[in-house]
Amino acid sequence: EDIPLQQKLEVCLQNLMAAGWIGRQAEATMFLVDPGCEKLELIAQHGIQAGNRKKMNDSAFKLSICEPATTTGHIQFIDHHVALGQGCRKPYYSIPIKDGERINAVIVLWLEAAHEQDLGEIVFLHTVTNTIATIISRHQIDRHLKKTRENLQAAQRLARMGSWELNTATRVMFLSDQARELLACPSSDSLSLDAFYEHICAEDIPSLSTSIDNVIRDGDYLQSQVRVIDGNNTR
Repeated sequence: EDIPLQQKLEVCLQNLMAAGWIGRQAEATMFLVDPGCEKLELIAQHGIQAGNRKKMNDSAFKLSICEPATTTGHIQFIDHHVALGQGCRKPYYSIPIKDGERINAVIVLWLEAAHEQDLGEIVFLHTVTNTIATIISRHQIDRHLKKTRENLQAAQRLARMGSWELNTATRVMFLSDQARELLACPSSDSLSLDAFYEHICAEDIPSLSTSIDNVIRDGDYLQSQVRVIDGNNTR
């Protein structure tokens, strides 16, 4: 199921806030960070009081509360006195979400005014950030693959070309949109090799079948010209 990234991250914040050491009055926000750590996009929030919501769209304020994480690359606890100087009423954690050395996001976790840091909290937060980092990384990979696939499909449409893959164990084919169109195949992501042959002129099937079997057995290069059955026509 294709769940939006924002929804996934909001669930992560909800789970984070359920930790026993985080008080009921705690608040949390998560910002996506651009490669230069200069632009922050609010992607998820939990428990933010009305008086603080406007601040979340203030660029200078967002940078100031995320800066402890983006400049050090480590989880930073900002005590009550420093927080007051930044315009915050509560102490908070500034927590980087990293993929290797790159910071993809920052969580800002505001705690209750009297909260004192415990080192066990750092261990817990590291576990949480590792999970969130994996979610963001997978989202970025999926988005990149989707864009690459869209570019390939556009190029294939222009060149009147298609692509397909064959699972040699199951003998199931996976065809691109353009390949399905060119071969007059049904609008399905996959079909069996036998079903594929139903769209090929009967006289051409033996040579094509032999060529495909050679590829499966020996990894040979496949080049074949066949006639395609398109309704009552052959082309």
